[in-house]
Amino acid sequence: MITELEDLQRLQSVTCSSKETPLIELVDRLIATPTRYILKRSNLQQSHFLIWDTETKDYAVFTHAFAVRQAMHPATGNYVPPGHAPPDGLLESQIKTEPGPYAQLSITLDARLDPKLHEQLSIIESWAKADSGFSTTGRGRNPWMSPVSIANNGRYVVNSPLFIGKTVFNSKDDGLVAMYKVHPWVLEGTKAEPLWLPNPNLVRILHLNDDRTLVELADSPNPLLNLGDVVKMTFKFIFTSYGQYWNMSCCPIQIIRLTQLDKSIYGSIPNPEDNGRLNLPQAGEKLADFFSAVTQIPSITTGSKVTTGLDLPTANPVTLLLTAHDPDLSSESDEATSEKISWGSLTPLTENNSEAGDPDDHSSTAESFVKKLTIALETSIKDEATTPNEGGKPRHSGGIDIAANEMQVTAGRGKKRSSSGVVSSKKTRTVKARTAL
Repeated sequence: MITELEDLQRLQSVTCSSKETPLIELVDRLIATPTRYILKRSNLQQSHFLIWDTETKDYAVFTHAFAVRQAMHPATGNYVPPGHAPPDGLLESQIKTEPGPYAQLSITLDARLDPKLHEQLSIIESWAKADSGFSTTGRGRNPWMSPVSIANNGRYVVNSPLFIGKTVFNSKDDGLVAMYKVHPWVLEGTKAEPLWLPNPNLVRILHLNDDRTLVELADSPNPLLNLGDVVKMTFKFIFTSYGQYWNMSCCPIQIIRLTQLDKSIYGSIPNPEDNGRLNLPQAGEKLADFFSAVTQIPSITTGSKVTTGLDLPTANPVTLLLTAHDPDLSSESDEATSEKISWGSLTPLTENNSEAGDPDDHSSTAESFVKKLTIALETSIKDEATTPNEGGKPRHSGGIDIAANEMQVTAGRGKKRSSSGVVSSKKTRTVKARTAL
């Protein structure tokens, strides 16, 4: 039994045959020497492209170690002939009652335990798109089992069809022959539908005994794949590009169940959305325990000083820069006017406003400070409002009173003096008020 994820990762580089290439080694080669591999069209399936190794002069097969998350029955998959009860765990929506390409064995691998898997698959797909012999122009990536989908769902599903269509290559007496024990349901389906044959390349699933010998999964103490089973899978990648999408799928060739994961490993999967892992203050705890520095601030409810670790501003007067843009379009400058108000010059909100507030007194509440700032702003606005404007009444809301049926709109900043001695802008147009019909 595997108790550490590092043990599962070490199995990823192990090979069971000289024909196999570890998945991580393939990715490294594609980055270092991408020309070693090319995509070559399959001889039997003209729409399929496989990875061809230019050094070995053969189609490449790969291997990787996974943990099983879910699996269908290894002999019947989702195929259930009419009149038979489906295996446990098979959903009604997954059941296929007739032979065909969608009657298949599906195995879901746990991508949560292999966080780099989607990145490795993405590198392979980027390399394949750059191959001149494989055209994906005008087609998007099929979202099914794309690297983004694997990263988002934490699942990597591989399929192996139970049936294969009859062709001139496999319908002869010396045609393709299944080298495994075909399930009676599959044989029954091929008799009812003569155009379909048992798939001779159905994925083979083996079990490793304690004495290191391999047996068929059906002959093992547990003839089903379960959650946490550690498997070593040999597979190939199939690329297709037709219709609306292009796609890269994993075609399993052989699976060997080696051992099982300890259940504690699933508890070690990091979950950044678990807010319970955050060490936040809770009811009944003292806030000072969560701060390194300790000072005193006034209590909002009682006014008495409470010891906490919250750092406060110093007692030195703080200068606030209040900026206001003059909305008068006829002013010579569009630059902002500024007024500086010192924190220490604010008058406390008391019955006798003639007494100045003490800037060093932190016993006043935040509400008192806001009221002080409001009084200072109102005083500044009143002083600005009483300043007479050129050729008009004192401004009360940033402008001057004009006639009801026309107004002057200034289009330029420059000014000139008219014959009557009144300063006016260079460009002036008259806008008459609309009257009701």
